[in-house]
Amino acid sequence: MTLSWPMEELLCEVNGQIEAFSAQVGMRIMLAVMEHEVDKIVGEWGRPSAYRHGSQRGYVVYGGRKVSIARPRVRGRNGGEVGLDTYRSFQGEDKMHSAVARQLTRRCSSRDYAGAIDDCLDGYGISRSSVSRQWKAATEKEVQKLCQRPMPEGLVALLLDAV
Repeated sequence: MTLSWPMEELLCEVNGQIEAFSAQVGMRIMLAVMEHEVDKIVGEWGRPSAYRHGSQRGYVVYGGRKVSIARPRVRGRNGGEVGLDTYRSFQGEDKMHSAVARQLTRRCSSRDYAGAIDDCLDGYGISRSSVSRQWKAATEKEVQKLCQRPMPEGLVALLLDAV
């Protein structure tokens, strides 16, 4: 007896779960990468160069939003906090700026930003005021680069038109 599955209908029904699952896998990969860095910093058992120091609430930028995580902490032998490069890179404000800029340059308003990104993770930092702040920070860098660019030789007039 051969069993045939209605693949098209099954895929349509599980599409949202697949996206949510892949987002959860992405978050687990981020945590695993941070744990790997902690292992490298702490060193071999019996000869630690630093010590694990539990975890603390933090966030990473994923899917155009900030997502809460429990980030691992490390203390050096002298007692000071040892920062994780991977955590800083996953938390990068540039990732949030580019996600916001990508949506807003496609004529998505800051009020509609939350509805324009995939709803596969619970996150924050997607309110219209937060999105406006991210947009301002993203465009500020671009305007600064534009203003610092040298003027071409022979330029007679510059006409700017905007709404």
